[in-house]
Amino acid sequence: ILSYGVGGHFSPHCDYIRNKRIEAKTGNILATLIIYLNEVENGGATVFPIVKTRVKPVKGSALFWYNLNPDNGEGNPTTLHASCPILSGSKW
Repeated sequence: ILSYGVGGHFSPHCDYIRNKRIEAKTGNILATLIIYLNEVENGGATVFPIVKTRVKPVKGSALFWYNLNPDNGEGNPTTLHASCPILSGSKW
């Protein structure tokens, strides 16, 4: 469980493993599920800059995506995402 206070954020990243040696040992991260546990007063959206999508946290809602391309199992760069800074309140 991740929690962010005022100013908390997560820089743009993809959740799949890019290092083939590590992937060979652990496997890759097939999918990501984010469950929003509270309403955020201000800020805290999850953004996907490549596909120009912004998701505002709503308590009880979930966000799911596949990290790997189903055709070849390679990482999908369009899953690049970030968590915008919390301007007031907190995010769980």
